[in-house]
Amino acid sequence: MLAQKHREILAKHLPENALGLFMNYINEHPINLKITNARSTKLGDFKAPFHGHPARISVNGDLNPYSFLITLIHELAHWVIWEKHKNFRIIKPHGNEWKTEYKALMEPYLTNYIFPEPLFSVYRKHMLNPKASSSSDIHLMKELKKLDLRASQPILADLNLGDDFQFRGAHFQILKKNRTRFLCQEKRSKRNFLIHAMAEVVPQ
Repeated sequence: MLAQKHREILAKHLPENALGLFMNYINEHPINLKITNARSTKLGDFKAPFHGHPARISVNGDLNPYSFLITLIHELAHWVIWEKHKNFRIIKPHGNEWKTEYKALMEPYLTNYIFPEPLFSVYRKHMLNPKASSSSDIHLMKELKKLDLRASQPILADLNLGDDFQFRGAHFQILKKNRTRFLCQEKRSKRNFLIHAMAEVVPQ
C-alpha cells in the first residue's frame, strides 16, 4: 500500500518512462525522500544523518519532470557515497567518487526513451564529465527550461551586450557576457553585479 502511494506521488514529478525504473530502485534501496516547495537557492539537497534524524534527500516539487529526475539522481549519488563511506570529510562533495556514482545511477535512464531530443543529446554530452551543478552548463539549462511546466520569462543569456533589463525589481545593463554569469550594472546605484545567465529577466 505504501509503495503504491509513493508511486502515485512520484508519477506527478518523474518522466513517465522513468517511473518504473526508479520504483524498482527504491523498493530495493529504501530512501527518505522529501518533495519540497520551490527554493530559490537550490533545486535539491542531501542531508546526512544528524542527531538521530535519518539521511534525507529533498527535491523541489516545481521542477519539470526531467529537471526533477536529474536533481533526484544527483542527490541520490550523494546518498550512495554516504552509505559507502559514512564520512564526507574524506570525500570531495563532487569529486571522482560522486561522478562515478552519478554516472552509474543515471546510466539506466540516459536513453532517448526517457529524455526527448534535443535534451537527450545535450544531457548525454554533459554526463561525460558532470559538474557539481547542472546550472553551470548553459546549453543543458536552456534545453531543460524549454520543458518547464510553467510559462517562463526571457532569460539573461538571450539578451545582447549593452541591453537593459529588469531583475528582482531593479534595472540593469549588461556590461560583459561571461560563460555562466554576466557582469551587469544596476543603473540607479551604478554598482556592478554578477548575474547568472539563466536568470529570468524583463527586457527593457
